[in-house]
Amino acid sequence: MKGHVGIVQIEHPGGSDGDEGVGGYWGTGRGAQLLGMYGGLLGVQHINIGYHKLVDANGRIPELGFEHAPGNVTPEWRNPDRPQQVHLDIEVVDLAGATELAVSNGATLLEEHDGRTVLADPVGHPLCLYRAASSDSEFGRIKRIVFDCFSPRALALFYEQLLDMPERVVDDDERVEIAGLNHQVNLAFQHSVAAPPRWPDPAHPAQLHLDLVFEDDEVLSVIESLGAVRRPVPNRPDHLVFCDPAGHPFCLGVDYDPDSFGTGQVDHFARLAE
Repeated sequence: MKGHVGIVQIEHPGGSDGDEGVGGYWGTGRGAQLLGMYGGLLGVQHINIGYHKLVDANGRIPELGFEHAPGNVTPEWRNPDRPQQVHLDIEVVDLAGATELAVSNGATLLEEHDGRTVLADPVGHPLCLYRAASSDSEFGRIKRIVFDCFSPRALALFYEQLLDMPERVVDDDERVEIAGLNHQVNLAFQHSVAAPPRWPDPAHPAQLHLDLVFEDDEVLSVIESLGAVRRPVPNRPDHLVFCDPAGHPFCLGVDYDPDSFGTGQVDHFARLAE
């Protein structure tokens, strides 16, 4: 199966000051801060195709999408009752400059280490900035998508098989990181005893979730045998939403066309919250 992480969807509450307009949520509010922080860190462009996305001009994936989830309990750093569930590791050349950019766009500084800074984005989603050893770009890139789970090796095995990512960059009891040929981002899994997501319960939300895309529909015949659970969307029965063995929901699309990413003309995926 030839699959990729097409979009990382970042769930956000929206605002009472309106979704559009110069002075609204996406104009000057937290929506604008989200776009400014992630767009500035990654050098990606804002488009609106009925919902808001950040895309790379050269079609690099994953893209970032922003899903309106007004009822969700937002994460709170190191609070197991409000866990992060999934977070991004972003490599940057200038760690101090990237941290300053994020904070100026509404992020909160949580921890600083040698070569790594932990922040919460304007909604509260934690992310880690790492100093890149080298780069041919002034902008950062998503190096890893990190899942919290009870059993890192078990969840790693699911995604290894689903996405053909057989290389284990890290493999121990507390953390596993996987990679694969032609994949532009690694996946990592870290041990956590916090409550897992229970989609679609907003008290136990996913926080971030993935849109996975495949070149053909072969995946549909095997995905449940790998351990995924289909979750129906009553008002959109054509949408393909699954949960991985640890409860993290993801959307699934087929007929992957790499030329469609970055254009805003085609969106292959169901959206979990309108």
